[in-house]
Amino acid sequence: MELQIEESYAMDDSCQIQYWARGHWSWGEFVTAVQERISREERAIPNWVIVQAPVKQLYQRTVPCRDSIVGDTRYVHSDNPGRGATPVTVMDFWFPMHAHLPAAQQGKGGAV
Repeated sequence: MELQIEESYAMDDSCQIQYWARGHWSWGEFVTAVQERISREERAIPNWVIVQAPVKQLYQRTVPCRDSIVGDTRYVHSDNPGRGATPVTVMDFWFPMHAHLPAAQQGKGGAV
């Protein structure tokens, strides 16, 4: 399985995202992949924030979310595997969705 960073959007309209990947990955592999994605997307998220954010190995299920106008499903995390749950590695921190580098800094190596 290849380490591929995905993001979830906060369903409370707070314009935040959370990074995660399918499978249980080591801290170093996961954090490095998150750093690369943030740099590639030219988000203005300081590196010290990324390395200090807690990383958890959990299990994730997709469940219906009928009370939301944002989406009709959501991810639910658990410490233990359960029916329909898959292993995931999650950065247990919500990042600002719209934190992008100013145009003058774009293309100069990403996060500060």
